[in-house]
Amino acid sequence: MKKNLLTIIPLFVSIFSFSQPVTVTTADIVGVGKTIYQANDTLPAVSILPGGMGNQTWNFSALNNHYADTMLFMNPSLMPKASMFPSSNLGLQQGVASPAWVFLLNNSSGLYIIGQSGDLFGNGDTLAVVFSNNQRIVKFPANYNDIGSDTIVYQLTGAFISPGIDSLRIKHIGLSSYKIDAYGNLTTPLGTFSTLRQSEINHGHDSIFVHIPSPPMWAFAQESFDSSYVFRWWTNAPNVGFPLVEVTFDSTTMAAVSATWLLANPVNTAVTENSISNDAGIFPNPASDAVNFSMLNMNKAMIQVYDMNGNEIFSTPVMGTVTKFSTSAFANGIYLYRIVNADGKEMKNGKFIVNR
Repeated sequence: MKKNLLTIIPLFVSIFSFSQPVTVTTADIVGVGKTIYQANDTLPAVSILPGGMGNQTWNFSALNNHYADTMLFMNPSLMPKASMFPSSNLGLQQGVASPAWVFLLNNSSGLYIIGQSGDLFGNGDTLAVVFSNNQRIVKFPANYNDIGSDTIVYQLTGAFISPGIDSLRIKHIGLSSYKIDAYGNLTTPLGTFSTLRQSEINHGHDSIFVHIPSPPMWAFAQESFDSSYVFRWWTNAPNVGFPLVEVTFDSTTMAAVSATWLLANPVNTAVTENSISNDAGIFPNPASDAVNFSMLNMNKAMIQVYDMNGNEIFSTPVMGTVTKFSTSAFANGIYLYRIVNADGKEMKNGKFIVNR
């Protein structure tokens, strides 16, 4: 039977266009001044599978949001220990009350992790970890069939109070390799996107040493080995800027053990200040002598301000639709805030900068 050529051609063009791999470049990565909300699925459904290679279709609409993380992308020079990471051009603050800071480098050859800082031993001291060489997350331009590998070495030493011990040292060696071995449409609770899938294998070895004060000496304590299989889905869709989904799979069963996924498109930090809702705004930001919180539907709420170590340094009740307080006693830097209702439930959190 003769087919209608005018019917066949559009069908062929449609199939062909949807089967082409996308390309991801440095311009597709989120920039300074954006906030990303990342959902965490701690028990992914059995339907969350990596699938095969080549042209694929993934339906991850069953992903759950068991808890969410806030990621603030900022000028890295504003982050603690910034002087140790002079080549970083993109900073990432993970969390608000107890933050960690990741120093990134985004350029035409790839997206890299240079190191990180934070209260890494949980003792109140801000420490820095400088990687021996930049850890490449992905090469740019990223295309189907790309491959990459890295070796990461770092050493971390800090105070650690325990009977007979005053310091702890961790020496880490990590090996990672990846390939972009699949492409196609990915559906998440956020929508459907044309993606590249990056599959990554990580092997890590940690050696832990303890310092004994009397007589003063370092002693080997223990070592650990770990391996992980991670899959990431990247897109060049506008206003995404970060992996849509990242799933860690059991190295033996290949069952999904955890997943993170974009809960919403990135927003401008300075406008919505770390909130999916528009119930509050903060201005000016950066502030010099005073800051204003403009709020709706937040009666009997409190504004709590924290320094970058998570210490509460100021609080004030919400006063009508605009609450203003002086920042003249605040040193230059980044400050975190929480807005809680009368029951102590957090309604909003974010950051502001004091710069005179």
